[in-house]
Amino acid sequence: MANYSYLHFVLIILAANLIASATSKNCTQIEDARTVYIYSYLPPDSPMMRLHCASKDDDLGNHTLALNQRFMFEFCTNEFTTLFYCDAWWGPKHVPFHAYEQRPFLRSNCDPGDTCYWAAKTDGLYFSAFYPPRGLKKRFNWS
Repeated sequence: MANYSYLHFVLIILAANLIASATSKNCTQIEDARTVYIYSYLPPDSPMMRLHCASKDDDLGNHTLALNQRFMFEFCTNEFTTLFYCDAWWGPKHVPFHAYEQRPFLRSNCDPGDTCYWAAKTDGLYFSAFYPPRGLKKRFNWS
């Protein structure tokens, strides 16, 4: 009987640890950690960039970025689909974009690494899948 009670105690402790780790932002071995950086490289004498990012489950709020400032967020993904979308405004100009997108059975837009790097410049948004960035490519024009 004592061994049976001990086994229940161990199972309860293991279950509590699993629940605690599932609710934290620390990724488990079956999850992938991802980081998104969004930088403003807009002129210092121009309006600051405003930014709002969210997913289905998390609203990351509104942010204002001056020259060379960044907004960064991290998350864990173990699903087939994960999407973080953002809206960037620079004065009257606007760009909606998917900061991170994972589709079923396809690579994410951040592969081959675990990082998405976005840079706002005067002619649009640029992207690299590396931090520090290598090979920035223009993805969006301001509209």
